Amino acid sequence: MPHPRPDEPETQSQASDVNDAERARPQAWGFLAWAIIGSGSSLALLTGFTIGIFVAPLVALATMLLVWRGGGKRGHSGLLTGAGAIPLYVSYLNRKGPGEVCHETPTGGGCSTEWSPWPWFAVGLLLVTAGIGLFLWLPRERRLRAGSSDEKFERS
Repeated sequence: MPHPRPDEPETQSQASDVNDAERARPQAWGFLAWAIIGSGSSLALLTGFTIGIFVAPLVALATMLLVWRGGGKRGHSGLLTGAGAIPLYVSYLNRKGPGEVCHETPTGGGCSTEWSPWPWFAVGLLLVTAGIGLFLWLPRERRLRAGSSDEKFERS
């Protein structure tokens, strides 16, 4: 919506549209930042004694930085979404499983044993959808509780 000229008074709807847009932007960035921390935490947990010991301090540092900068409470649901990204990736890597899967390349080939992708896919999908659903549901719930009964019907 275009901004009013300086000599025109700003209407209530224009002011609320600008405020809603300004509020949504930091919350989306907070969600994304928490999702990155969630995926890093999941990676550190699943890779434990290999690269996890190197990823965990970075995740801890990023978490402290985000908490210090005030990452937004609504964005915390991004932890679930980020944590679900790693199991979805593992399910993608095992997409030809379960069992032994062979492949050929111009210089040779090889076989490997892959797990079933379905448990990984189910866990990843559950976490991602729970995180996104919580992110979308939380602000609506806060508005409904904060507003009067008339505002509840106007905002729904």
